[in-house]
Amino acid sequence: MEGIFWIIVILLALAIYFLPTIIAFYRNHHYKFIILGINVVMGMTGIGYLVAFIWAVWPSKTSLLDPVVSTPTTTAVEDGKEVYKRWGEYKRSFDSSSQPLPEVPPSLLGEQKASAPKWYYSNGGQVFGPNTADQVVSLIQQGIISKQSQVWNANHTSWQPILSSKFAPLFQNAQE
Repeated sequence: MEGIFWIIVILLALAIYFLPTIIAFYRNHHYKFIILGINVVMGMTGIGYLVAFIWAVWPSKTSLLDPVVSTPTTTAVEDGKEVYKRWGEYKRSFDSSSQPLPEVPPSLLGEQKASAPKWYYSNGGQVFGPNTADQVVSLIQQGIISKQSQVWNANHTSWQPILSSKFAPLFQNAQE
């Protein structure tokens, strides 16, 4: 009789220990195998168990940022796209002209002027690049590069507003 008691105790302890994994597999969580790995490898630390448990009960197709900027229970991909679109608008909403643009690095000034120069863009004082012209067009279409952005390539000696560049026609019909 005592042996059965200990078997039940051990099975109950294992069920509690693997509760995050059981929940993740029951919910068919997108990251169920990662949760299993965290549960097995780091579950005994307590913190690992807590991370695995929280991740197992977290909505399976949302990121950790979604509850901060939207609803924590959404699982729709379109909702996620809307959240990150709005987040990008918030990020770009400040006046980038109030922050001074960084100087063009001397190493870039010495680049050879090629037939397809690499483009750099600046949003809010941060410089991104190098990008091809096609990549810049794609970034404009995605809304990452806005009317307030500045651009530069090896054919220029300084930064210029994107509305003064060859990309200006892309903003004629754009709504901002």
